[in-house]
Amino acid sequence: MAISDHRSSLPTTEELLHLAGKGSISFGADADLVALDATGRAQTVIIRGTMHVLDGELLRRGTFEHQGPKGAS
Repeated sequence: MAISDHRSSLPTTEELLHLAGKGSISFGADADLVALDATGRAQTVIIRGTMHVLDGELLRRGTFEHQGPKGAS
């Protein structure tokens, strides 16, 4: 069964979070994608075309994420 078979019954990200321009994978759309495992944990996160999480491991933090206490590495 194709993913699109369930499309009409599932809300898009745009609908859930009221974010205009989100919720589609197409040419010219934002390149923000999240793939979850069966438990709901993010396994892959791509933000603006850059990989931030791969196989559940953090590769890079986003601009607005807490970076930890000052002086901590």
